[in-house]
Amino acid sequence: MILSYSLNTATEILDGFTGLQLKVMSGFGIQVTKDSAGRFGGTCNDCHREFWCRQATAPRVYGGAMAAAGAAFLSGQPVAVSSDETGTEHPLKPALRVARDAHRRVLQMSGYECIFAKKEVVDDDLISQKMKLKIRHEPFSVYMLFQDPREGREVIFVSGQNDNKLLVHETGLASLIGTLSLSPEDSRVKAENRYPITKAGMANMVQAVIEQWEVESKYGECDVKYFSDAKIEKYEKYNCRVIESSHPEPRRQFPFQITRLWIDEKTQLPVRVQQFGFPKKKDAKTSGNRGLSVYGCPAGSATDGQ
Repeated sequence: MILSYSLNTATEILDGFTGLQLKVMSGFGIQVTKDSAGRFGGTCNDCHREFWCRQATAPRVYGGAMAAAGAAFLSGQPVAVSSDETGTEHPLKPALRVARDAHRRVLQMSGYECIFAKKEVVDDDLISQKMKLKIRHEPFSVYMLFQDPREGREVIFVSGQNDNKLLVHETGLASLIGTLSLSPEDSRVKAENRYPITKAGMANMVQAVIEQWEVESKYGECDVKYFSDAKIEKYEKYNCRVIESSHPEPRRQFPFQITRLWIDEKTQLPVRVQQFGFPKKKDAKTSGNRGLSVYGCPAGSATDGQ
C-alpha cells in the first residue's frame, strides 16, 4: 500500500522512535508505505531518506510519522516539540533557567570592570584581543584599554552621547591624528569585531545565548551537557560550571554547532561564552575556527558604575 501526503498546515504527528508528539508547521511531501510487519514508513520527497514508526495508525499522518519528522529536521523546516503533550522537558529548558539567573545577577550590578579576552572569526580571519574593560549599565557605557595587541589604545562609548559614536584614541604615531569619532557600524570598527560595541559586556553576551537557546528549544536534535569544576586557562583559581549545547547536523535554526556558557561557581556570574560553527566538510570532526566566538572576563569586580 502506498499513500502520499502533502502537509500544508499545522499537523500533529508521532515520532515513531521517541514517541514524541510533534507539530509540523510547514508543508512538505511524504510518500508513505506499509511493510509486511504492518509498520508504516515514509520517504521524504526532499532528502529521499526512509523512516519508520512502530505502529500503523494511518491515515492521521501518524503513518508518515518518522517521514514527517525526518523531512522537517533534514530540510531545516520548523518543527516544534510540545512539552505539554510529551510530558518531557526540552533539554535546553533547565539551561535557560540557569542562563537567565546568571543574566539577572549581572544586571544587579550597576557596573563592573574586568580583564576581557576575546577570540572571534571576522571575515574568515581569526582575531584575538585582550583588554581592560569597564561597563556601566545605565546609561550603557563602555571603556576599553587594550593590552594586546595595540597596547594603550583607548575606546569609549556612552549611549546617547557623542552622537552615539565611539571615541578611539590610538598610541604611537597613530595618536598624531587625534581622537577618532566612529560609528559602531564603521567599516574600520567592523574589520576587527564580529559584533558592535553596543553588544559589549557579559550581560549582552549572555542575552544573546538566551535568545539563541530560546529559538533552539523549539526544535529537536539538541544535546545538553553539564560540567563542574571546569578551569579557564591562565585563571585556574576560578572554578566554573559549564553548560554545553550541541547539534549533530547543520540547520537554518542552529547558528552554531556548539555553544558553551561558563559560570563562576562562587559568584554565579557568567564569565565566558564559547561558540563554534559547523565544520565545512561533512566528515570533519571539529569545526576549527569557522564561526568561532570566544569571550571571557574571569578576572573582574563589581564597581559603583562611576
